Amino acid sequence: MTTVHELPASAEALDAWRRIAAEDRMPCRIVLNPILSPGHQPTVGSVEEFVAVRQSFGGTHPWLTVGALKLFLDGAGEAAWMRSQLAATPAAWGLPPFTYSALRAVLAASREAAAQVWMHAVGSVAQELALDVLEETNRTHPAADHRSRIEHVGNAICDPAILPRLAPAGAVPVPTASFMHRYRQPSAGIGPNRSFPFRTMLEMGLQPPGNSDSAGTQPMATTPWHGVAALVLRRSGSGEPVPPADEALTVQEAVLLPTRFAAQATFAEQVQGSLEPGKHGDVAVFRDDPLTVPAEKLTGLEADLTIVGGRIVHRGPGAPG
Repeated sequence: MTTVHELPASAEALDAWRRIAAEDRMPCRIVLNPILSPGHQPTVGSVEEFVAVRQSFGGTHPWLTVGALKLFLDGAGEAAWMRSQLAATPAAWGLPPFTYSALRAVLAASREAAAQVWMHAVGSVAQELALDVLEETNRTHPAADHRSRIEHVGNAICDPAILPRLAPAGAVPVPTASFMHRYRQPSAGIGPNRSFPFRTMLEMGLQPPGNSDSAGTQPMATTPWHGVAALVLRRSGSGEPVPPADEALTVQEAVLLPTRFAAQATFAEQVQGSLEPGKHGDVAVFRDDPLTVPAEKLTGLEADLTIVGGRIVHRGPGAPG
């Protein structure tokens, strides 16, 4: 790993990163993405407070920065806001922290503050809300390149009808390939569905970033190779196939997600995502070539050497002298 995007869960977490940076103990590049209230483990109460946090980290350490503002538009599992719930009383709906007007105000303020927004939206209604508000904000507060992210579009439950709206709205879809590990056949009655449509997204010109989305629930997913293997093999943790099979990627395509596409999704493509003159030169070196090893062995790849900004931050037992 050369860069990690972190969701700090408390003010104490922000202070901990400040201390680590002050003591020059940074493990790699860390980008903090505070969560807005109301939401799961919020760390800021407004866009203005987010801007203040972003400014407070300026000059702390070249490897420690503040990136985007994270919002929760619903929960997960039973707390996801699904279309199928709308026929029932609102007491049976998923968890919707934001009304349309409240979300509009947040996105408008974020545009004025030049703050990227990441919107957690698991359920179909939450995803439609994100896009509806994003399209309206594009009209009232136009920005040539806002890259607003919708986290979880394209996971196990994905209405194909939502995909054509993403690129025109300037939205970045963020599905999580590693979630195939716990894949279960969706229940009947959810309507049209295409699980983990990564190939469809690539063919539409979208660039979904590779992400782990692991806060400890899937510790094996913290290696990017777990997601890369899932993109290629499309198997659950028990070895069952994850349909549809024609959404699988090649290894060459899959490695773009945690590298080039991840940089693009975080406004870092000028300095990260590939090895080119003028970029940071953050490098992870592997003894085995991921393009030639069997895909089944990708998850076992471990870096022999990791270099960040010219500094060796990890040296494995097989590293060259």
